[in-house]
Amino acid sequence: MAIWLSKGLFGWGLKQQTIATAIFYISLSLISLVMGFVVVSSPESFISDDDKPLQVLAREEDDQLAQEYWYFKLNLTEDAFSHVENRSRERHHFQTLRMHLINEGIEMVLGSLITIVVSGLVIYGIKKVGSSLN
Repeated sequence: MAIWLSKGLFGWGLKQQTIATAIFYISLSLISLVMGFVVVSSPESFISDDDKPLQVLAREEDDQLAQEYWYFKLNLTEDAFSHVENRSRERHHFQTLRMHLINEGIEMVLGSLITIVVSGLVIYGIKKVGSSLN
């Protein structure tokens, strides 16, 4: 039974298997770290096609906002009020979605950093103590 436990994947000992697993986790965490930074830096690029009109609305120029102001000022009707309310709801939805993506990106970055640190500690511990593992 002890012979079966000492040799495993590819005939490697437990020490080599643990180091390979830790290196694999570090490489996956580095990919996740880069992806998290990309999500944090440009969350708009991760918004689905269904929400693309919201992205366009959020990036409009100030002159269009001025046009809305004059439209609202000149047309004090229910239509003008509903137009402004719909636009503000769409903007709020987009900003909420954007903040959610930024929070997800931060979570990815922190999770990746923790995984890298823990995997590094595993490698350090195996190399430092490693006498019982072959």
